[in-house]
Amino acid sequence: MAGSKLRATSRRFLPKLYLLLQKLEKPRRQRMLSVIFTQAQRLEMERWLLDRRPVVEAPAAPRRQAQRGKRTRCSKKRAKTSTPGVVSRRRNGHWRHFAVVVVQRLELRSKEVDCHRRALQFHAALMAIKHEIGAELSLGRLTALPGAVGDEALAALILREVTAVLANLNLDADRDIGLNFRAVAPVIGTTLCGPVFHPRSFGAGITGWRYLQLARGESCGRSMNLKEEQEVWARCRQVVSDIWEYAGRPTQDSAQRLDALEKKQTSRREETLCRKEEAARLRQKRRASEEVIRQERREARITQILAAWTKLERLYPRRRTAMSSAKEP
Repeated sequence: MAGSKLRATSRRFLPKLYLLLQKLEKPRRQRMLSVIFTQAQRLEMERWLLDRRPVVEAPAAPRRQAQRGKRTRCSKKRAKTSTPGVVSRRRNGHWRHFAVVVVQRLELRSKEVDCHRRALQFHAALMAIKHEIGAELSLGRLTALPGAVGDEALAALILREVTAVLANLNLDADRDIGLNFRAVAPVIGTTLCGPVFHPRSFGAGITGWRYLQLARGESCGRSMNLKEEQEVWARCRQVVSDIWEYAGRPTQDSAQRLDALEKKQTSRREETLCRKEEAARLRQKRRASEEVIRQERREARITQILAAWTKLERLYPRRRTAMSSAKEP
């Protein structure tokens, strides 16, 4: 009777022991079974495994994910003046503001003013220009080969639309808004910028812009391998050098600037790669150390349960011996 009661009482330890052993690594599990468990405990677990019901571990409670993008650390004063499309800079102790809009890799800018509200008006005008010329610039950027007639026609069309938009807003391109533009192209993790042009030199600016877009190609929507990046960089480098030479910058100065930019981006890319590899190594090391800690905690828990089980086994024989001696005459 005491043996059956002992078996019924000790079996309450077995489900937890089974789950803990399943989570242990194989060498640790084999060592625990061969060293820590007694022969009787191993046999009892084997009998329990033969007639046990499937043990289903309770699902872990779902973790509450932190909401991102809700908090802001900018001050109230900065929040009032910070507006997308309006850049604010401090020059000689005074704040200066200007509007900037990018459409089909053509950057449109206004002149700098002291009034932030005035810069907002300039930004609204540039956005209206963007909506008007976006379709024409998209077609011009996708043209296979630029010709002189095509460039002149595209420049004339865009200039007419820009003039019409500013006329509807009662703004003058030079006197009021100070409109200027330049070609931009994303290459090797940075942005190549051409010289600044004004509406009076719209034709030359659009020609340089189109050549730069053709050199950049339509590969910005996908990832490129190292060979493709080098080819795109070589084409864009030559076009940018030619555009700046037309604007009056010597070829040697452009070459020095482009060499410095290429060296800087290459060094930055290598540093980023090294940081990523180091972060990956640290994560792997941290996970390994955390797993070791978890394994040690499971072993300690198994040892604790086995100690309680062994204590229970020692208790029942003493009671049985005491009862048998009391029945003797």
